[in-house]
Amino acid sequence: MNNVSYSQSYYKESWANVLKKYTIYSPITDLGDLLRSKILENLLSKHRANSHKQQIIVHDYGPGNWLYLPVILKWATQKTQQTTKLIGFDFSRHAMEFGLKKCHVIPNKVTIVLKEGYIHTLVRDVPEQTVDIVISLETLEHLEKDEEIFMEFCRILNSEGLLIISVPNWKRPLFSVDWFTFKNMRILQEKDTHVGHLRRYVVDDFLEMARGKKVKPIEIVHYSFGLSTYFKKINNFFENISPIIAKYTFIFTWVLCLCENKIGNILQLSGSEGFFIVFRKI
Repeated sequence: MNNVSYSQSYYKESWANVLKKYTIYSPITDLGDLLRSKILENLLSKHRANSHKQQIIVHDYGPGNWLYLPVILKWATQKTQQTTKLIGFDFSRHAMEFGLKKCHVIPNKVTIVLKEGYIHTLVRDVPEQTVDIVISLETLEHLEKDEEIFMEFCRILNSEGLLIISVPNWKRPLFSVDWFTFKNMRILQEKDTHVGHLRRYVVDDFLEMARGKKVKPIEIVHYSFGLSTYFKKINNFFENISPIIAKYTFIFTWVLCLCENKIGNILQLSGSEGFFIVFRKI
């Protein structure tokens, strides 16, 4: 599987540039959600599944507040003749309804169904080869038996169907490297515990899971925010301690943002924040 050729890109945006460009996604306030929404939009427009069908079946597993729902609706409305049936699977129906209310208007060409429960159980009830696109953003890292769920995603996909997954990447700061072997020690951070992460991933984890599942990787997108992200966090820290210092770190952060927007984010402290991986059913 590791010999399979696939495209790989590195999507970098400073947080200032992301907010400037993509504030059209009004329900989204978190920087990571903004950037992931933009990447999802690009992937949906780039890769097509079963374009000959009258209705496209899309399953979204673990959408939560469905902050990127406007992206899916925008993509669905761009199809001239096809209709879309979008089914959201989450343990909280209330969270999904919150996302729906934020969208205000649902296009006539889109039918939305909400299913509440545990993803492990819900996905097993889906008939084999009945779904055209499976989306799972920032979900697998929260779930036990992630390999079994990945296998179910592959099972329910139609021929030529798409599986779009995003997960957090393993960080690579200096303190997480074993300097005897020069390998990343895969240390979960304190933030991971707070948000319920059971694990992080590297691309090879999914290439191994996909072995023998009749899916092939067609695109991998790493994303990160550049140095300005780290200085923004420093600025937030000093706001609670010293307004004077915070004022200067704020100015420095915005200067750094301007530089990044001009020359690109070529400096990264700890690798990518996360990555998307897209599979096609064969």
